[in-house]
Amino acid sequence: MTNNQILEQRHFNLADGERYLLVIHRDGKNQVYTRKYQNKPVMSPEFKEAKTFQTQKALDQTIKTVLAPNGYNFTVFQVKDLFEPRYYIVYKDNTLQTPYIRFYRSWYIKGEDPVNTYLDRIQAQEVLDQYKVQLIQYHHSKIMELKYLNIL
Repeated sequence: MTNNQILEQRHFNLADGERYLLVIHRDGKNQVYTRKYQNKPVMSPEFKEAKTFQTQKALDQTIKTVLAPNGYNFTVFQVKDLFEPRYYIVYKDNTLQTPYIRFYRSWYIKGEDPVNTYLDRIQAQEVLDQYKVQLIQYHHSKIMELKYLNIL
């Protein structure tokens, strides 16, 4: 298994919505299949840690060799069934470090509405533009502080 099969470790790509993942039902909990160890499934409650399968053939092979022999109940989903792409924006303003902005897209579980995430690109762009203005104002204030600095 390569790391790029894990949803969380892949660069965002809208085509990943077509990939498959396995949700295992065990002890009243839903967990995702992440890998196999000694022909038994390793599971995680964190859905972004799911191993994704690009083809039905690869998925069927895992079901046949890992899940079916061990008697696990499972459901096959596509990424787009459980996740939705959202824009994520973070503005960090630390007094000891220079502020910075992060803007990217990622997959988030449907129904959740994390802070600083947006479904609409236009809304995300408006927030990003506001953060850019704040960043420019921050740097301007630092420059103005230097303007009045006196060397003794």
